[in-house]
Amino acid sequence: MLAAGAGYGAYADSAAGKPVDSSVTLCGVGTLGQDVMEGSSDQSHPTPSSFSAKEFTAGTDCSNDNSTTGSDTWTVDHSNVNVVTERGTEHGIWQRPSAPPAGFNGHITDYDRPTAECVDSQDRHVYYQSGKETDCAPSYGPVGNFNTHGGAATGQHFRGNYGTIIFQQNSNTSHACDVDSDTYCIQVDLVGQTN
Repeated sequence: MLAAGAGYGAYADSAAGKPVDSSVTLCGVGTLGQDVMEGSSDQSHPTPSSFSAKEFTAGTDCSNDNSTTGSDTWTVDHSNVNVVTERGTEHGIWQRPSAPPAGFNGHITDYDRPTAECVDSQDRHVYYQSGKETDCAPSYGPVGNFNTHGGAATGQHFRGNYGTIIFQQNSNTSHACDVDSDTYCIQVDLVGQTN
């Protein structure tokens, strides 16, 4: 039996610090996964979607003009969606060059492939919406959580809520993700805290 307090103090020096409010918006470009239907059902398990993105100030509205490749990668590794109700779940990873990766899990609340039924106030043709994003009206409460894999020992533990839209938008100045092109733009709004 250990003496009182013996063997327990080793964790005190690596304890996470006081949480600090943190938020960031990712704007980027990439590919939207293709449907893989389950037999004759309405269920699809789309192939992975992957986007290269830059970090912007929280609340930035992403567009065809400011979405470009960056050092962050947002990848939806696994998802399941009903193509009739347009609802489902997603799981993925956010990779950053100088901080621990973060896993994310959330609900898909709008899924419009191959034609976007939702065109928002900024003329973005939204094909996919998930997490806490409400650009296209969801039929139930949106869910989206993210959490870094480690990082507390170095003050880089970032966790909170996220929302994602995958869209195309015609532009006179940039053609990175024009409507009907093979490339899509993404906006990810991350709201949370770091410690």
